[in-house]
Amino acid sequence: MRITTYIAVSENEVQLLDKKLEQTPFESRTDFLTACTRVFLYGKHTDKTRTPGPLMENWLGNLHDAAAVREKIRETYFDLLHELAFPAIAMRGSRPAYRLLRKDLERGMLERCGMIPPSEEMETLARIFEEIHMPEIIQHRTETLKEQYLAEDAP
Repeated sequence: MRITTYIAVSENEVQLLDKKLEQTPFESRTDFLTACTRVFLYGKHTDKTRTPGPLMENWLGNLHDAAAVREKIRETYFDLLHELAFPAIAMRGSRPAYRLLRKDLERGMLERCGMIPPSEEMETLARIFEEIHMPEIIQHRTETLKEQYLAEDAP
């Protein structure tokens, strides 16, 4: 499957790009942008005869590596939220749960990643976690409230 994407450059920049691409092994802008995309996604380009050039490849590879680190941080934080905060998020919401468990979450991130993301980022990720896991959260909240209700009505 192929998709079409657009870049926001001026007509002069398009002409300059085309002129520079004439000096490369790329047959078209599409080939060049595809190579750039693959380096960014995978950290390297599989077709070594048509790379975007060593400087561009290094830059895109660095972006790829930074994105991979951020993804690992997000995954680790989501694991911590699931382990430590899921019941609190289900019953009170992500913001109160984050504020209540902030120190524990920061400690967990430090232990697992060797760093603590900024507080705003952690709170934002907690809201994203809540949205992603909404069906489980609703189920947990419903079951918990049902148990509480039945316990109150028991003789």
